[in-house]
Amino acid sequence: MFAQAAAGQAPAEIAKEANARGWRTKVKVGRRTGKEYGGNPWTARQVLATLRNPVYTGVFQERESTRSGCHEPIITTAVFDAVAAQLRARRTRVPGQVSYGFAWPLKGLIRCAVCDRPMTPHTVRHRNCVYRYYRCRSTAGGWKPCGTQVSAGVLEHAVLQ
Repeated sequence: MFAQAAAGQAPAEIAKEANARGWRTKVKVGRRTGKEYGGNPWTARQVLATLRNPVYTGVFQERESTRSGCHEPIITTAVFDAVAAQLRARRTRVPGQVSYGFAWPLKGLIRCAVCDRPMTPHTVRHRNCVYRYYRCRSTAGGWKPCGTQVSAGVLEHAVLQ
């Protein structure tokens, strides 16, 4: 998988080839139940997780740094770095940044009509759609939630009118 990724192959293509070869994900056994899980076909996300895991270079990830392990590395650091460079080059956006960046013109200005607590912006994603709401902050400070939320578009349009 690392050689394919270093050569520029996409994670989805690597997963497809792994499944064609009959490879499966790791089978694990639950401690309490003894039930087996895993052993499924590979997905692109699992391939990405594998390619980003430094344990294959003989080290363990520990917060922001790494520490040496007692195991032999499976791949060299040079190959791991080449794969990391390929994965970074494939990114279409900056990690951790919100890509939909909506303007919230009423942020910090409106209060709930039911309990008079501040209302804050909130988004819900369903498939490819992003729904915007202003939601009551009544749960802040240990208050019982009133559960009020208003569609942002409807509220902003009413204020404009």
